[in-house]
Amino acid sequence: MSPIDLLCEQLWGVAVSHPDLRVTRQAADDEWQDLERYWLVPSATRARLLLPVAAGRAVTAGACLNYRGLRPRHVNLARAALGAAARAGAPLSPHTVAVQARRSRASAAARLPLASVGAALGAGEVFASLGVRSGANRKATLSLVDSTGDAVGYAKVGWNELTDGFVTTESRVLHALDGGASQVRTPRVLADVAVDGHAVVVTEPLPDDVRAVAATTQWPTAQEMYALTPVHRRARLGDTGHARALGRRLAERRAGSPDRRTTDLLGRAEQLLSELCSLPGHLPVATRWHGDLTPWNAARDGSGRLWIWDWETAEDDVLAGLDAFHWMFSVERLRVGSMTGIELHACLGRALPHLVAAGTSRSQAPVVAAVYSVVVVERAATLAALAGGWDRVWCGVDELETLLARARALLDRPDPVSG
Repeated sequence: MSPIDLLCEQLWGVAVSHPDLRVTRQAADDEWQDLERYWLVPSATRARLLLPVAAGRAVTAGACLNYRGLRPRHVNLARAALGAAARAGAPLSPHTVAVQARRSRASAAARLPLASVGAALGAGEVFASLGVRSGANRKATLSLVDSTGDAVGYAKVGWNELTDGFVTTESRVLHALDGGASQVRTPRVLADVAVDGHAVVVTEPLPDDVRAVAATTQWPTAQEMYALTPVHRRARLGDTGHARALGRRLAERRAGSPDRRTTDLLGRAEQLLSELCSLPGHLPVATRWHGDLTPWNAARDGSGRLWIWDWETAEDDVLAGLDAFHWMFSVERLRVGSMTGIELHACLGRALPHLVAAGTSRSQAPVVAAVYSVVVVERAATLAALAGGWDRVWCGVDELETLLARARALLDRPDPVSG
């Protein structure tokens, strides 16, 4: 799909289906007027970023330059060049795309996501920069600025059943957290909006001085990690809400899969989860887990306080320590470039202090890695079903089979965190 087609799928579905709205690269004319217009960066066919074409140069410059502390150096250099060009009034791309309305039916604009978000915020006209997402779990995200280019919020837009669920979950959790705790903060929800039957959540901007948490330094401490996901009881794994829900999802996905290899993979994941749930002994259970706690979903502000966002895969009543293991696993996957190169015992060793802090014994630690492997299989199979195959999923069946086998092997090792 082209970048424009992807955005029509995820964001502008109402525009392409409404007789008085359209998405086009044409200029406005006597019949059609621009509601939104964007630079397609770097070009129409290769666009990865859309930046607002606005009367005020500060709008486009702000969209380029906000949150410089969160981006890698090479991305900041590219954004700085775009910001300088925007301030000078120079074109940022050979191509633009617009959402337009018939001049005689301008009221149709109110049905668009950006207009709905602006109305919900009550902040006057807002502008957005957009990333073009093409993965299996793709969804539109809008970084919002006002007429001065200052950040006013961040919107995440659902467009199908899966992404609506993600957006709804994020809103529910952020409402419950209400900004977080003193040592760990979360963005507050500014608005929940329904657009064309789909969920949209708008959250407040991060502080201007946030800086990315490096992949090798400034990791969350155990105290920080459990500040928003505290241990609230001890129980057998099979008695946790998360394990029961995970088992149901695996069974439903297996029953609905037409692909034999996927069915076999899900069956092995179900079997491993069943074995884990039958283990004796109680484990620490957290109120929730973030579900995707990684260096790219966390930052520290100027005072060193941790900020965590992107709670769309959070779940309640869950085995404590999954966030810690996911962090270590994700950092290692980024380092080695593939899942097959990840040594689970090494990830477990790095996560162990966080697991022990929650009340997990060294001998129980492999259960965390094994549950995590089942979660990865279920999530990947869900994305593959949505995408109609495994091509757009970040891992394949062979890799997932290897992951399950390695996790099972950890359960039998005398010392699962040794080399």
